[in-house]
Amino acid sequence: MTPAHARIIACERGQFDDFIRHPGQQFALVLSGRVRILFETGEAVSIGPQETAYFDSQVGHIYLSESEDGGDAHVRVVMTDR
Repeated sequence: MTPAHARIIACERGQFDDFIRHPGQQFALVLSGRVRILFETGEAVSIGPQETAYFDSQVGHIYLSESEDGGDAHVRVVMTDR
C-alpha cells in the first residue's frame, strides 16, 4: 500500500490531458474542501470532509476540486498495487 496526501487544485476536466490509471485499488478520504472524482466511464462521485471513496484504480479517474470558495481540497489517498 502507498499512502499519499493530495492537494486538489484543478476544477475542470479540461485541465487534464487524460485520465489517470494505475494497477490496484484506491481509497480516498477528503480532509478539507469538496472533491468530485470523475471516471472515464462517465460516472462521478462527489465527496466532502470525512467522506470516502473506494474504487478500482485501473479505471481512468481524475480528482477535481468542488470547494465552495473555489479553493483547494485536501485528500488522503491510499493505493494498492494489486
